[in-house]
Amino acid sequence: MTQDQWTAVDRYITDQLVPTDAALDAALASSAANGLPAINVAPNQGKLLEVLARSIGAKRILEVGTLGGYSTIWLARALAPGGKLITLEYEPKHAEVARANIERAGLAHLVEIRLGKAIDTLPRIAAEGGGAFDLVFIDADKPGNAHYFAWALKLTRIGGLIIVDNVVRNGDVIDPAGDANAQGARRLFEAMAKEPRAARDMTGSPSPSWSSSRRMPRYVALLRGINLGGHTVKMDRLKKLFEELGMKATVRNATTVAKLVERYPMRRQMTGGKRQAVERPGRRAA
Repeated sequence: MTQDQWTAVDRYITDQLVPTDAALDAALASSAANGLPAINVAPNQGKLLEVLARSIGAKRILEVGTLGGYSTIWLARALAPGGKLITLEYEPKHAEVARANIERAGLAHLVEIRLGKAIDTLPRIAAEGGGAFDLVFIDADKPGNAHYFAWALKLTRIGGLIIVDNVVRNGDVIDPAGDANAQGARRLFEAMAKEPRAARDMTGSPSPSWSSSRRMPRYVALLRGINLGGHTVKMDRLKKLFEELGMKATVRNATTVAKLVERYPMRRQMTGGKRQAVERPGRRAA
């Protein structure tokens, strides 16, 4: 498929599945009129963010990189009742434009914009103890992606989603001598590859993202999170597992969980004085 064909197919799908929206269109127009760079997510990607957030019943969402608030509007609309979205923006002008766009969309009561460097703001959010986030969307300066990912792991609940935008860099991610943005993407992938707490998945979108959204790997991440896999599990931990999975504690669901543990077996070994999860030979890591 050529780039022209890909673009045409992308436009066709967007036209069919993402209807015109006055608030979103106004946010884009306002951003352009105020000289903000046109680097917001595409409409179909915004729709994907909304679907993913709704699919997990997200009540707390964290966005790193607000820009003009376009993706913020998509995510805020997906919040479960009583939910809240915190979005981080470094540029004061961007935050001002975003605030107006979010207010115009009728979502100001759901969204909190925090101004400043995300690398400084994230530790403060952690210190506040406001509870884990269900979904974290990272779309900020690319050299900082690995740092944002590390904080996202600390701030996201077990079974939550971490989504990172713009990680392929037009193919430059495979170039060890690429620019700062490509190097940032490479550091992100390296951090992801070493992280046993996360299940990894690449979407097939024009500007690929990363998430732990596929059901089976996500369940495996949850199983690992409470130390299942060949270990005796106390009833309170089993109840916690079902709660995290959003499943009722039925015999059928218990069988499903048992099969998952069997399919993705684990053992513990001592390495450098620390315990870590190790896959059996021949098993594909999640």
